[in-house]
Amino acid sequence: MVHAVQRKHPNTFAVDFRPAAEHGDEVARYGLGTHGVVCLGLEDQIFWKHPGHDMTQQELDKGVEQILAALKKN
Repeated sequence: MVHAVQRKHPNTFAVDFRPAAEHGDEVARYGLGTHGVVCLGLEDQIFWKHPGHDMTQQELDKGVEQILAALKKN
């Protein structure tokens, strides 16, 4: 799902997969529990996050809308 977001908005989103087992400090810092998805700005500010793997397409779409709206305000 997240790759589809990157393809739809190539100049806005980049996807970087990081195994939770190798990046436990980031998982903890972003409050993801044991794993999840986080969308960061250029200065590591959190724009949106979703813990776990049980994210629906609707939840992702809502997160993308929130991020795009926040970027337009800047």
